Amino acid sequence: MIIMEDVTKTYSTGVAALNGINLHIQKGEFVFIVGKSGSGKSTLIKLLLKELDPTSGKIYVNKKYLNKITRKKLPSKAEYAINAAGLIILLGFMCVVTFSDITKLF
Repeated sequence: MIIMEDVTKTYSTGVAALNGINLHIQKGEFVFIVGKSGSGKSTLIKLLLKELDPTSGKIYVNKKYLNKITRKKLPSKAEYAINAAGLIILLGFMCVVTFSDITKLF
């Protein structure tokens, strides 16, 4: 299960990429993240893959509180998933990352 509760990400430049996002994804659900360029798709995926930390809010993957997990504690296979997600994000308007890509990291 992936849960985001009232997640906000504001960059040091003052740009708010995400504001108060709530998301619940159950195992087996198929979710597309679609939006215009600059709408926060890449930021959302980077938060789930622990490339970024939220400014506020809570993120859980497989009942683990991601906010408390340091990047160094992720398994080495995380790099593969992050690289794969980065290639997909290049599409610009849609992100496709499978539930298992993210949940296997935690």
